[in-house]
Amino acid sequence: MQTRTIFIIILMTSFLLFSCKDGGTTPELNNYEPYTETVTPLEFNNRININVKKGIELLNVIQHLSNRASATQSRFSTRYSNNVESYFDDFADHPAVRYIDSLWGNGLSHDAQPTILLYHSDPPELTQLITYSNYLLNRAYGEAPIQRMIALLRQFYNDSDFETFWNDHINFYTTMENQVKTALSDDDYISMLEDFYGETKNSYNIIPAPLSGHGYGPQVTENGLENVYNICGAPQRFNNDPYYIDHEYFLSLVFHEFSHSFVNPETEKHLAEIDATQSLFNPIRQTMTDMNYGSWATCVNEHLVRLSVACLMGQLEGAEKKASILQSEYDNGFIYIYELDEAITSYINARNTYPGYDDFYPKFIEVFSSLLNQ
Repeated sequence: MQTRTIFIIILMTSFLLFSCKDGGTTPELNNYEPYTETVTPLEFNNRININVKKGIELLNVIQHLSNRASATQSRFSTRYSNNVESYFDDFADHPAVRYIDSLWGNGLSHDAQPTILLYHSDPPELTQLITYSNYLLNRAYGEAPIQRMIALLRQFYNDSDFETFWNDHINFYTTMENQVKTALSDDDYISMLEDFYGETKNSYNIIPAPLSGHGYGPQVTENGLENVYNICGAPQRFNNDPYYIDHEYFLSLVFHEFSHSFVNPETEKHLAEIDATQSLFNPIRQTMTDMNYGSWATCVNEHLVRLSVACLMGQLEGAEKKASILQSEYDNGFIYIYELDEAITSYINARNTYPGYDDFYPKFIEVFSSLLNQ
Protein backbone atom coordinates (compact mmCIF):
# COMPACT_ATOMS: atom_id res chain seq x y z
CA MET A 1 0.00 0.00 0.00
CA GLN A 2 1.40 3.33 -0.96
CA THR A 3 1.36 6.14 1.54
CA ARG A 4 0.22 9.51 0.44
CA THR A 5 -0.25 12.64 2.48
CA ILE A 6 -3.57 14.29 1.86
CA PHE A 7 -4.09 17.92 2.70
CA ILE A 8 -7.78 18.66 2.70
CA ILE A 9 -9.12 22.00 1.67
CA ILE A 10 -12.68 22.56 2.68
CA LEU A 11 -14.50 24.35 -0.06
CA MET A 12 -18.12 24.56 0.85
CA THR A 13 -18.84 26.71 -2.14
CA SER A 14 -21.84 28.95 -1.91
CA PHE A 15 -22.72 29.03 -5.60
CA LEU A 16 -25.54 26.49 -5.21
CA LEU A 17 -26.94 28.27 -2.19
CA PHE A 18 -27.47 31.75 -3.60
CA SER A 19 -26.14 32.26 -7.11
CA CYS A 20 -27.41 29.39 -9.25
CA LYS A 21 -29.24 30.01 -12.47
CA ASP A 22 -32.27 27.96 -13.36
CA GLY A 23 -33.15 27.17 -16.93
CA GLY A 24 -36.31 25.14 -16.64
CA THR A 25 -39.19 24.17 -14.40
CA THR A 26 -39.21 21.40 -11.85
CA PRO A 27 -39.67 18.19 -13.84
CA GLU A 28 -42.68 16.06 -13.16
CA LEU A 29 -41.07 12.78 -14.06
CA ASN A 30 -42.27 9.63 -12.39
CA ASN A 31 -40.62 7.03 -14.57
CA TYR A 32 -37.04 5.90 -14.78
CA GLU A 33 -35.54 7.21 -18.04
CA PRO A 34 -32.03 5.99 -18.91
CA TYR A 35 -29.91 8.31 -21.03
CA THR A 36 -29.81 6.43 -24.32
CA GLU A 37 -28.42 9.23 -26.50
CA THR A 38 -24.92 8.33 -27.67
CA VAL A 39 -22.40 10.98 -26.62
CA THR A 40 -18.80 11.17 -27.80
CA PRO A 41 -16.20 12.61 -25.40
CA LEU A 42 -14.86 15.96 -26.59
CA GLU A 43 -11.19 16.46 -27.30
CA PHE A 44 -9.73 18.65 -24.61
CA ASN A 45 -6.26 20.13 -24.91
CA ASN A 46 -5.99 21.42 -21.40
CA ARG A 47 -3.96 20.54 -18.32
CA ILE A 48 -7.09 19.93 -16.26
CA ASN A 49 -8.40 16.36 -16.07
CA ILE A 50 -12.20 16.15 -16.06
CA ASN A 51 -13.93 12.92 -15.02
CA VAL A 52 -17.10 11.89 -13.22
CA LYS A 53 -16.05 9.35 -10.57
CA LYS A 54 -18.13 6.25 -9.92
CA GLY A 55 -17.36 6.10 -6.20
CA ILE A 56 -18.32 9.71 -5.61
CA GLU A 57 -21.58 9.25 -7.54
CA LEU A 58 -22.32 6.20 -5.40
CA LEU A 59 -21.86 8.32 -2.28
CA ASN A 60 -23.97 11.15 -3.70
CA VAL A 61 -26.82 8.76 -4.46
CA ILE A 62 -26.77 7.51 -0.87
CA GLN A 63 -26.64 11.08 0.45
CA HIS A 64 -29.55 11.96 -1.84
CA LEU A 65 -31.65 9.23 -0.25
CA SER A 66 -30.74 10.29 3.28
CA ASN A 67 -32.49 12.66 5.65
CA ARG A 68 -29.58 15.06 5.11
CA ALA A 69 -30.17 15.49 1.38
CA SER A 70 -31.05 19.17 1.79
CA ALA A 71 -27.64 19.79 3.38
CA THR A 72 -25.59 18.05 0.71
CA GLN A 73 -27.51 17.95 -2.55
CA SER A 74 -28.36 20.42 -5.30
CA ARG A 75 -31.57 22.39 -4.82
CA PHE A 76 -32.50 21.60 -8.43
CA SER A 77 -34.83 18.73 -9.24
CA THR A 78 -33.68 17.22 -12.53
CA ARG A 79 -34.25 14.23 -14.75
CA TYR A 80 -31.13 12.72 -13.21
CA SER A 81 -32.26 13.21 -9.61
CA ASN A 82 -35.66 11.81 -10.59
CA ASN A 83 -33.91 8.73 -11.97
CA VAL A 84 -32.02 8.33 -8.71
CA GLU A 85 -35.24 8.49 -6.71
CA SER A 86 -37.05 6.10 -9.08
CA TYR A 87 -34.28 3.53 -9.37
CA PHE A 88 -33.25 3.44 -5.71
CA ASP A 89 -36.69 3.96 -4.12
CA ASP A 90 -36.60 0.54 -2.43
CA PHE A 91 -33.24 1.31 -0.81
CA ALA A 92 -34.07 4.53 1.04
CA ASP A 93 -33.83 2.64 4.34
CA HIS A 94 -30.68 0.71 3.43
CA PRO A 95 -28.07 0.41 6.21
CA ALA A 96 -25.70 2.55 4.14
CA VAL A 97 -28.26 5.37 4.02
CA ARG A 98 -28.92 5.14 7.74
CA TYR A 99 -25.19 5.15 8.49
CA ILE A 100 -24.51 8.21 6.34
CA ASP A 101 -27.36 9.90 8.21
CA SER A 102 -25.77 9.02 11.53
CA LEU A 103 -22.45 10.60 10.60
CA TRP A 104 -23.88 14.12 10.39
CA GLY A 105 -23.03 16.04 13.50
CA ASN A 106 -19.90 13.94 13.87
CA GLY A 107 -16.53 14.62 12.28
CA LEU A 108 -17.03 12.30 9.32
CA SER A 109 -19.26 14.57 7.26
CA HIS A 110 -19.13 17.35 4.66
CA ASP A 111 -15.78 17.22 2.81
CA ALA A 112 -14.57 14.11 4.63
CA GLN A 113 -17.04 11.73 3.00
CA PRO A 114 -16.16 12.32 -0.68
CA THR A 115 -12.48 12.68 0.21
CA ILE A 116 -12.45 9.15 1.59
CA LEU A 117 -13.30 7.87 -1.89
CA LEU A 118 -9.97 9.25 -3.15
CA TYR A 119 -8.24 6.69 -0.95
CA HIS A 120 -10.03 3.82 -2.67
CA SER A 121 -10.42 2.21 -6.05
CA ASP A 122 -13.72 2.47 -7.90
CA PRO A 123 -16.62 0.30 -6.75
CA PRO A 124 -17.56 -2.45 -6.51
CA GLU A 125 -14.19 -3.32 -4.97
CA LEU A 126 -13.53 0.00 -3.20
CA THR A 127 -10.13 -1.35 -2.28
CA GLN A 128 -8.11 0.91 -0.01
CA LEU A 129 -5.08 2.07 -2.00
CA ILE A 130 -3.55 4.60 0.34
CA THR A 131 -3.06 5.09 4.05
CA TYR A 132 -5.61 7.40 5.63
CA SER A 133 -4.24 10.79 6.61
CA ASN A 134 -4.17 11.94 10.21
CA TYR A 135 -6.66 14.61 9.19
CA LEU A 136 -9.29 12.03 8.24
CA LEU A 137 -8.50 9.76 11.16
CA ASN A 138 -8.98 12.69 13.52
CA ARG A 139 -12.21 13.67 11.79
CA ALA A 140 -13.51 10.10 12.10
CA TYR A 141 -12.13 9.45 15.60
CA GLY A 142 -10.23 6.47 14.27
CA GLU A 143 -10.21 4.14 11.30
CA ALA A 144 -13.21 1.97 12.23
CA PRO A 145 -15.95 4.46 11.16
CA ILE A 146 -14.24 4.94 7.78
CA GLN A 147 -13.99 1.21 7.18
CA ARG A 148 -17.62 0.76 8.17
CA MET A 149 -18.67 3.48 5.75
CA ILE A 150 -16.73 1.84 2.91
CA ALA A 151 -18.15 -1.60 3.72
CA LEU A 152 -21.71 -0.23 3.64
CA LEU A 153 -21.10 1.64 0.37
CA ARG A 154 -19.86 -1.61 -1.10
CA GLN A 155 -22.96 -3.41 0.20
CA PHE A 156 -25.28 -0.74 -1.22
CA TYR A 157 -23.55 -0.97 -4.60
CA ASN A 158 -24.20 -4.72 -4.77
CA ASP A 159 -27.65 -4.78 -3.16
CA SER A 160 -29.04 -2.01 -5.39
CA ASP A 161 -27.33 -3.10 -8.62
CA PHE A 162 -25.68 0.31 -8.87
CA GLU A 163 -23.65 -0.99 -11.81
CA THR A 164 -26.76 -1.04 -14.02
CA PHE A 165 -27.68 2.49 -12.96
CA TRP A 166 -24.14 3.68 -13.73
CA ASN A 167 -24.16 2.06 -17.16
CA ASP A 168 -27.58 3.56 -17.93
CA HIS A 169 -26.07 7.00 -17.34
CA ILE A 170 -22.68 6.72 -19.04
CA ASN A 171 -23.83 9.08 -21.80
CA PHE A 172 -25.15 11.51 -19.21
CA TYR A 173 -21.81 11.54 -17.37
CA THR A 174 -19.98 12.09 -20.64
CA THR A 175 -22.31 15.01 -21.33
CA MET A 176 -21.44 16.54 -17.96
CA GLU A 177 -17.73 16.14 -18.69
CA ASN A 178 -18.17 17.66 -22.14
CA GLN A 179 -19.99 20.64 -20.67
CA VAL A 180 -17.14 21.36 -18.28
CA LYS A 181 -14.67 21.08 -21.16
CA THR A 182 -16.77 23.49 -23.21
CA ALA A 183 -17.00 25.93 -20.31
CA LEU A 184 -13.25 25.92 -19.76
CA SER A 185 -12.18 25.81 -23.43
CA ASP A 186 -8.52 25.10 -24.21
CA ASP A 187 -7.18 28.28 -22.61
CA ASP A 188 -4.22 27.59 -20.33
CA TYR A 189 -5.41 29.19 -17.11
CA ILE A 190 -3.29 26.76 -15.09
CA SER A 191 -0.07 28.33 -16.38
CA MET A 192 -1.46 31.72 -15.34
CA LEU A 193 -2.16 30.34 -11.90
CA GLU A 194 1.26 28.76 -11.53
CA ASP A 195 3.02 31.88 -12.78
CA PHE A 196 1.13 33.94 -10.20
CA TYR A 197 2.11 31.68 -7.30
CA GLY A 198 5.55 30.73 -8.57
CA GLU A 199 4.82 27.06 -7.97
CA THR A 200 3.55 24.05 -9.91
CA LYS A 201 1.39 21.06 -9.04
CA ASN A 202 1.55 17.61 -10.59
CA SER A 203 -2.07 17.54 -11.76
CA TYR A 204 -5.34 19.46 -11.65
CA ASN A 205 -8.60 17.54 -11.61
CA ILE A 206 -12.27 18.53 -11.78
CA ILE A 207 -14.82 15.90 -10.79
CA PRO A 208 -18.36 16.89 -11.86
CA ALA A 209 -20.84 15.70 -9.23
CA PRO A 210 -24.27 16.55 -10.68
CA LEU A 211 -26.23 15.65 -7.54
CA SER A 212 -24.02 17.65 -5.21
CA GLY A 213 -24.86 21.00 -3.68
CA HIS A 214 -21.30 21.83 -2.59
CA GLY A 215 -17.72 21.97 -3.80
CA TYR A 216 -14.78 20.31 -2.09
CA GLY A 217 -11.10 20.49 -2.97
CA PRO A 218 -8.77 17.82 -1.62
CA GLN A 219 -5.06 17.99 -2.44
CA VAL A 220 -3.31 14.63 -2.62
CA THR A 221 0.47 14.45 -2.35
CA GLU A 222 2.16 11.27 -3.55
CA ASN A 223 5.90 10.84 -3.62
CA GLY A 224 6.32 14.58 -3.34
CA LEU A 225 3.97 15.29 -6.27
CA GLU A 226 0.84 17.27 -5.48
CA ASN A 227 -2.45 16.43 -7.20
CA VAL A 228 -5.28 18.92 -6.79
CA TYR A 229 -8.97 18.02 -7.02
CA ASN A 230 -12.24 19.88 -7.14
CA ILE A 231 -15.48 17.98 -6.67
CA CYS A 232 -18.21 20.31 -7.90
CA GLY A 233 -21.95 20.41 -8.30
CA ALA A 234 -23.63 21.98 -11.33
CA PRO A 235 -24.20 25.75 -11.12
CA GLN A 236 -27.33 25.71 -13.31
CA ARG A 237 -30.19 23.62 -14.64
CA PHE A 238 -31.18 23.61 -18.31
CA ASN A 239 -33.88 21.50 -19.98
CA ASN A 240 -34.33 19.70 -16.66
CA ASP A 241 -30.74 18.50 -16.56
CA PRO A 242 -27.76 19.74 -14.54
CA TYR A 243 -25.86 22.26 -16.62
CA TYR A 244 -22.19 23.16 -16.42
CA ILE A 245 -21.63 25.46 -19.41
CA ASP A 246 -20.83 28.67 -17.58
CA HIS A 247 -17.43 30.06 -18.54
CA GLU A 248 -17.38 32.78 -15.88
CA TYR A 249 -18.21 30.27 -13.15
CA PHE A 250 -15.56 27.77 -14.18
CA LEU A 251 -12.92 30.42 -14.66
CA SER A 252 -13.66 31.55 -11.12
CA LEU A 253 -13.62 27.92 -9.99
CA VAL A 254 -10.18 27.30 -11.50
CA PHE A 255 -8.73 30.42 -9.92
CA HIS A 256 -10.58 30.21 -6.60
CA GLU A 257 -10.71 26.53 -5.81
CA PHE A 258 -7.25 25.67 -7.04
CA SER A 259 -5.78 28.74 -5.33
CA HIS A 260 -6.57 27.12 -2.01
CA SER A 261 -3.90 24.54 -2.77
CA PHE A 262 -1.30 27.30 -2.90
CA VAL A 263 -2.63 29.56 -0.14
CA ASN A 264 -3.75 27.18 2.60
CA PRO A 265 -0.40 25.41 3.07
CA GLU A 266 1.28 28.79 3.63
CA THR A 267 -1.25 29.66 6.32
CA GLU A 268 -0.55 26.29 7.96
CA LYS A 269 3.17 27.07 8.00
CA HIS A 270 2.53 30.41 9.72
CA LEU A 271 -0.39 29.34 11.88
CA ALA A 272 1.05 30.59 15.17
CA GLU A 273 1.56 34.07 13.72
CA ILE A 274 -1.92 34.05 12.19
CA ASP A 275 -3.44 32.94 15.48
CA ALA A 276 -1.74 35.90 17.17
CA THR A 277 -4.06 38.19 15.16
CA GLN A 278 -7.16 36.18 16.10
CA SER A 279 -9.03 39.18 17.53
CA LEU A 280 -9.45 40.51 13.97
CA PHE A 281 -11.98 37.75 13.51
CA ASN A 282 -14.38 39.18 16.09
CA PRO A 283 -16.01 41.90 13.93
CA ILE A 284 -16.84 39.45 11.15
CA ARG A 285 -17.18 36.19 13.07
CA GLN A 286 -20.92 35.78 12.53
CA THR A 287 -20.77 36.73 8.85
CA MET A 288 -17.95 34.28 8.22
CA THR A 289 -19.56 31.52 10.29
CA ASP A 290 -22.75 31.89 8.27
CA MET A 291 -20.64 31.10 5.19
CA ASN A 292 -19.08 28.06 6.93
CA TYR A 293 -15.78 29.86 7.58
CA GLY A 294 -15.79 29.23 11.30
CA SER A 295 -12.16 29.91 12.21
CA TRP A 296 -9.81 32.84 11.79
CA ALA A 297 -7.32 30.76 9.78
CA THR A 298 -10.07 29.74 7.34
CA CYS A 299 -11.18 33.36 7.11
CA VAL A 300 -7.59 34.42 6.33
CA ASN A 301 -7.43 31.81 3.57
CA GLU A 302 -10.66 33.08 2.06
CA HIS A 303 -9.43 36.69 2.12
CA LEU A 304 -6.20 35.73 0.36
CA VAL A 305 -7.80 33.40 -2.19
CA ARG A 306 -10.41 35.99 -3.13
CA LEU A 307 -7.67 38.59 -3.45
CA SER A 308 -5.77 36.26 -5.80
CA VAL A 309 -8.90 35.75 -7.91
CA ALA A 310 -9.32 39.52 -8.19
CA CYS A 311 -5.70 39.92 -9.32
CA LEU A 312 -5.91 37.09 -11.85
CA MET A 313 -9.23 38.27 -13.26
CA GLY A 314 -7.72 41.74 -13.46
CA GLN A 315 -4.89 40.35 -15.57
CA LEU A 316 -7.44 38.84 -17.94
CA GLU A 317 -10.10 41.53 -18.07
CA GLY A 318 -8.53 44.73 -16.77
CA ALA A 319 -8.43 46.95 -13.70
CA GLU A 320 -12.16 47.60 -13.71
CA LYS A 321 -12.89 43.90 -13.31
CA LYS A 322 -10.45 43.64 -10.42
CA ALA A 323 -11.98 46.67 -8.71
CA SER A 324 -15.47 45.21 -9.10
CA ILE A 325 -14.42 41.90 -7.51
CA LEU A 326 -12.66 43.61 -4.61
CA GLN A 327 -15.72 45.74 -3.87
CA SER A 328 -17.99 42.71 -4.04
CA GLU A 329 -15.78 40.75 -1.65
CA TYR A 330 -15.60 43.69 0.77
CA ASP A 331 -19.39 43.97 0.69
CA ASN A 332 -19.64 40.24 1.41
CA GLY A 333 -17.75 40.73 4.65
CA PHE A 334 -14.10 40.31 3.70
CA ILE A 335 -13.27 43.65 5.27
CA TYR A 336 -9.47 43.34 5.20
CA ILE A 337 -9.19 42.74 1.46
CA TYR A 338 -8.20 46.30 0.51
CA GLU A 339 -5.27 46.39 2.93
CA LEU A 340 -4.13 43.02 1.61
CA ASP A 341 -4.47 44.33 -1.95
CA GLU A 342 -2.13 47.21 -1.16
CA ALA A 343 0.43 44.69 0.04
CA ILE A 344 0.15 42.27 -2.88
CA THR A 345 1.07 45.02 -5.32
CA SER A 346 4.62 44.73 -3.96
CA TYR A 347 4.58 41.01 -4.77
CA ILE A 348 3.30 41.52 -8.31
CA ASN A 349 5.80 44.29 -9.05
CA ALA A 350 8.86 42.70 -7.47
CA ARG A 351 8.97 39.07 -8.53
CA ASN A 352 12.77 39.10 -8.56
CA THR A 353 12.60 39.78 -4.83
CA TYR A 354 9.66 37.44 -4.29
CA PRO A 355 9.94 34.55 -6.78
CA GLY A 356 7.07 32.69 -5.15
CA TYR A 357 3.99 33.32 -3.07
CA ASP A 358 5.64 31.56 -0.15
CA ASP A 359 8.41 34.16 -0.18
CA PHE A 360 5.88 36.97 0.14
CA TYR A 361 3.40 35.43 2.58
CA PRO A 362 5.05 36.94 5.72
CA LYS A 363 4.12 40.38 4.33
CA PHE A 364 0.45 39.44 4.70
CA ILE A 365 1.08 38.65 8.37
CA GLU A 366 2.56 42.14 8.73
CA VAL A 367 -0.69 43.56 7.30
CA PHE A 368 -2.79 41.69 9.85
CA SER A 369 -0.44 42.70 12.67
CA SER A 370 -0.68 46.35 11.67
CA LEU A 371 -4.48 46.14 11.55
CA LEU A 372 -4.42 44.64 15.03
CA ASN A 373 -2.55 47.68 16.34
CA GLN A 374 -4.91 50.26 14.84
